[in-house]
Amino acid sequence: MTLDELCEIAYRIVHSNPILFTYSLRPQRVNMDPIDPYVHQSDLLFRLMPAKPVRALIADEIGLGKTIEALLVLRYLERRGTRKTLLLTPRILLKQWRDELVRAGISEGRIYQIEREKVSTLRQLGFPEGYYISSIDLAKRDEYIPLLKEIGFDTFIVDEAHNVGLNTERENLLRNLVLDEHTNVLFLSATPHRGDSRDYLNRLVLLDPTIENPEDSKEFYEVTHNVSVFRRGKEVVNEVEGREVFPKCEFNTLAIETTDDEKGYFDTLTHFLRYKIREVTEGEEYSPEALLAVLVQKRALSSPMAALRTFESILSGLHEKRSVDFKRDARRIVDRIFALDYSELEVEDEEEDFDTAVAEFVSRYSSVLGDEDVALIKELIGLCRRIMNDDSKLRVLAELLKRSISQGMKVVVFTEFRDTMKYIAENLSKYVDHEDLGDFETVCGADKARFEEIKTRFKTEESLKFLIATDVASEGLNLQVANVLINYEAPWSPIKLEQRIGRVWRLGQKKKVDAYTFFMAVRADLDVLDNLYTKLITMNDALSDVRPIFGEKLHMAYRTEVSYADQLWRNGRIEIAEIKVDGKRRLTEYDFGLALIKGKLKEYITDFLYYLQDLNRELSKKRVYPYIKAREIKDNITKVCGEFKTLKDFD
Repeated sequence: MTLDELCEIAYRIVHSNPILFTYSLRPQRVNMDPIDPYVHQSDLLFRLMPAKPVRALIADEIGLGKTIEALLVLRYLERRGTRKTLLLTPRILLKQWRDELVRAGISEGRIYQIEREKVSTLRQLGFPEGYYISSIDLAKRDEYIPLLKEIGFDTFIVDEAHNVGLNTERENLLRNLVLDEHTNVLFLSATPHRGDSRDYLNRLVLLDPTIENPEDSKEFYEVTHNVSVFRRGKEVVNEVEGREVFPKCEFNTLAIETTDDEKGYFDTLTHFLRYKIREVTEGEEYSPEALLAVLVQKRALSSPMAALRTFESILSGLHEKRSVDFKRDARRIVDRIFALDYSELEVEDEEEDFDTAVAEFVSRYSSVLGDEDVALIKELIGLCRRIMNDDSKLRVLAELLKRSISQGMKVVVFTEFRDTMKYIAENLSKYVDHEDLGDFETVCGADKARFEEIKTRFKTEESLKFLIATDVASEGLNLQVANVLINYEAPWSPIKLEQRIGRVWRLGQKKKVDAYTFFMAVRADLDVLDNLYTKLITMNDALSDVRPIFGEKLHMAYRTEVSYADQLWRNGRIEIAEIKVDGKRRLTEYDFGLALIKGKLKEYITDFLYYLQDLNRELSKKRVYPYIKAREIKDNITKVCGEFKTLKDFD
């Protein structure tokens, strides 16, 4: 047998064995770790190897490595003859995807980013074979769709595919690109079902255009299971690997006692906000007064600085004359500030963030306030400045950071607002010495270009102990080097909280994760705690003991330990993002905030919980998502690899 024949046999063996194939991929950059596959990732590749074309939804739980799974499939398809691949992703993830492509063995010279200034150069080169990456919100624009069709892609990857909603520009983009049933298409999403069956079924039709008249039924969904829809959870991965790949996550809620000044401030604020919306009736929820009130409430519960900046914006806009379109602006601000999760946002305008959008809106519509309101706002500004001198929440943060860091942990502090991030960074030293904390970095949308640098430093520099980050920044940062996560304010949507936790509780995490959520012991925050978080967790029988820590200033309201994300909020294997009551309209954080101010939060939460229970029964009965046992995955891999305990047996 000749050397060429032996090489051909070896080639065929490697390319028929998903594990050997994965280990054959070598990074194209020095000092970059190679892909070290897990059994569930190799199993997915093995299941998709025979498919021609490959068209699949990878719906693994947050943190299980969907990007790696997609890359393994891409490299296999390339060996099978594909020439041009387009990756559509949120803009904030472009750099991460480029790096992962290199890690999977693709040379940087074969990776092209679609940008305005590069299109003419790519055209002159004849749109060479390789991997093209683009922000989906750039690609969806009318001028880019013909260009993308001209290039002639044979493979498409759509990251965060749940954002391709029914009757949206993103859907129109995909209808123009992926309906050729001969192309390869991968959708990636940890939350593919958004609480709307029509929306989910529409994505399945985009994925498989041969589907006719899809039914919202158990029989239809079961046909898709482990054929076109694949989903694994953390507990299955642990069982398959025979070890704790994912440590437990302990979720702690801290209710923080207030000073007399803080109590007076929140009492005054609550009275003012309820006074402003007393005449808001059903059907008029998007009045300027109501929206201003909810914005102020949300910012005030974050930090006194966020509230102060909002009050200052209101006063600065009182005497400005400007033409406004409230209906348009209200819809925009609700979509941007009160979205149920962060991946819904379009991030083409990198400089705009939540703080900028809020300041612009409140300044524009502050003219709805009268002289009495102005006097009260000035009083609230004075109270804000006073409580900054003794901020109970910041004091607790300092103590929790000090304790965690002294135990050798790294910490990520999340907040929704840049103003709060800066406030924490500038005032933390009032409550704790630098030598007790070490160095820290702040991370917000303006730091996108530095994400990789910050992530590398956080991983390698011992002195860099914690990050203070906004949520927009969190979308692009995987931070499993940290195992303590602190939510400086409580998100009004539990989906956002799960997304934050997913930054640290993911593949590569070696330690048990501790997640803390701060609540001020004032009526508004405790209503959020009692009516949303406690009841949602109670649905899963996860509520445990109540005990004080850190002395008189801080109390743990509840604590629960979970082993996979579905245990956090749900009873069963479902993902909730959009909540509809009686089919009328979706409930958003804005509706939540308005109910909070009106003192009608219990009614809102009752509707919310009824819907969760109904949807859980419906999705469980219909088996929308596939459920696979660990034994099935191991048996499948054993067919090609023989008996094994873990993939480490192949090292």
